[in-house]
Amino acid sequence: MFHKKVEAMSFSDIRGVTASVKLSEKVGDKHPACTLTAIKVAQSIAKKLGVPLRLVTVFEPNDAPPWGNFPMPSGIASSNIDLHEALRLGREAALSAMRTEIMRLVDGMQDVKATGSVVEAFDAAQGVISDAISHSGNLIVVGTAKKSYDYSFQGFSTALSLVNASPVPVLVVPEECELSFESPAFKVLIADDLREGSERLLRSSIGLMSMLSPCQMNHVHILASSLWSMFSNVSEGDVRAECATEMKRRSKPFVEKLKPGSVYESDVRIGDVADTLLGLIRERRPDLVAFGRHVKLSLRPFMIGQMSANAMLGLRKPVLIVP
Repeated sequence: MFHKKVEAMSFSDIRGVTASVKLSEKVGDKHPACTLTAIKVAQSIAKKLGVPLRLVTVFEPNDAPPWGNFPMPSGIASSNIDLHEALRLGREAALSAMRTEIMRLVDGMQDVKATGSVVEAFDAAQGVISDAISHSGNLIVVGTAKKSYDYSFQGFSTALSLVNASPVPVLVVPEECELSFESPAFKVLIADDLREGSERLLRSSIGLMSMLSPCQMNHVHILASSLWSMFSNVSEGDVRAECATEMKRRSKPFVEKLKPGSVYESDVRIGDVADTLLGLIRERRPDLVAFGRHVKLSLRPFMIGQMSANAMLGLRKPVLIVP
């Protein structure tokens, strides 16, 4: 296992943070815990980096107007009003209430330059992504409740859709998770398959931590035991050493930029990939787990990979997905 105390160098890559926000369904109600978590984490990152924060919620035109949830114009009660006009008035009332609430949340932000937007889009995730890109947001933060991972006939939750479709990294944070970047003992586990997306994964995950705080970084590669027979004439020690050397080579340009006091380790394991990785996560108890997205697999939700899905669903860990 390669172990190194790293020195600091400057690194600046995040230009803006976008928080995907789900508002309460009724004016005056408390917003979902996942929304409050996303805002808290996104605000912490934006403040730490000195970059703009943007709160984005999506109004989907296909949704029925939330009757009774928003204050409606008095004329809506008239029996003479046209149905299409009623729908238009309901839509406008909903949009107005959502914009008011987003601006209330923005006004409550301190020590960070914040803006907000209500985006009209047929697909919530695409609406968030489009807004983030148009406002130079290259990190999306989304909070999730356990039920957010449910797959139904209607499709995917916004969180899973963001993970699948976003061209920029997505940080998925379970509701009520205390993700603090102030602790010098902040632990990051990077699950690296050493394939074509490896460099992007390292650049984004190590780069993010180089801007935030000192950390203990565990860079892991697991060689599937099912493939071990291919190396039957090579010793386990030689394979581990070769993998560790490649991991060190790929990570070196980014590791050198971590903050003083950070510790980097590379770790090569052989075994069942799922069991070994999930066992490591349980053992090391990282604050954040980083994965690359499997761009070659196009059938959702499998694009995000079995490992990242298990970390989010089963272990309820904050996960950074890098496309």
